[in-house]
Amino acid sequence: MPRLGWRWLTVSSSLTPLIVILIGCVVPESLSYLCMKGKTSEAYKVLEKVAIFNRTKVPPGVLILSPLIQKDEEHSSSEEENNQQDDTSYGNIFINSLEEMSSAFIAIAIVDRVGQKLSIVMTSTLSFFLLLPLAWHQSDIATTVLLFGSRLFVAAGMTIVGVYVNEAYPTSVRSTGTGVMCSIGNIGGVVCPLIAIVLVEGCHQGASVSLFEFVILLMIVSVLMIPVETSGRELVYSILIMYNSQSL
Repeated sequence: MPRLGWRWLTVSSSLTPLIVILIGCVVPESLSYLCMKGKTSEAYKVLEKVAIFNRTKVPPGVLILSPLIQKDEEHSSSEEENNQQDDTSYGNIFINSLEEMSSAFIAIAIVDRVGQKLSIVMTSTLSFFLLLPLAWHQSDIATTVLLFGSRLFVAAGMTIVGVYVNEAYPTSVRSTGTGVMCSIGNIGGVVCPLIAIVLVEGCHQGASVSLFEFVILLMIVSVLMIPVETSGRELVYSILIMYNSQSL
C-alpha cells in the first residue's frame, strides 16, 4: 500500500471473493437443503458424485447428516522516519497474517492423530505459554515472534473447533450456538482492543496480557468439560431421505 496505493490493495483483496464465487458455481447444493425441499432425487445424485470421488457406491437405505493492538508512536517531524515506521507496521501486519494459512496446516497435522478435544487443548495451552512472556516488556523481535506463535495456535484451535462442533452437536443446537459464539466474538473483537489500549497506555501491560490469558484458560476448561470425543466414532445422522432401496 505505501508503494502502489489503496487501489491496488483493493484489487488484490477482491481476488479471494472472486475465487469463492467461481468455486461456488460448481460446488453441489447442501444435502440438508435438498431434503428439506423434497428434492431427494437431486440429493441422491450428489451422493453418487461423492461416492464416485471416493471410489465406492452409495449403499441402499441412505442416511444423510443434516447437518495488537500496537501503540502508536509519536509522529516524527521527519517524513523519512514516518515512511520507515509505516513500512515496519505493514511488515508486522504481513508477518502476523501468515498465521492464518499456517494454522490450517497445524490443524490438519494433529487433529486426526490426537483427536479434536486434545488438539484444541494442546493448541490453546501452547498459545497461553507463548503469550505469557508478553506480560513483561520484550524486544520488538521477541514480541513479534511470541504474538505470531500465540495467534498461530489460537487460529489452529479455532479451525478444529469448527470441525468438532459439526460432529458433536445436532443442527438445531449447533446453529444457535455458533450464532451466539460469532456474536460474542464480534463484540469481544470490538471491546478487547479498547480495553487493551487503555491498560497499555496506563502502564498496565501485565494486566492487558492477563485478560487474554484468562480467556484462553476459560476456553481450555470449557473444552475439557465437554464429555464427547468424536474422533474415530461413527456419525449419528439426523435426516432420513424418504426412499428405500426399491425406489433407488
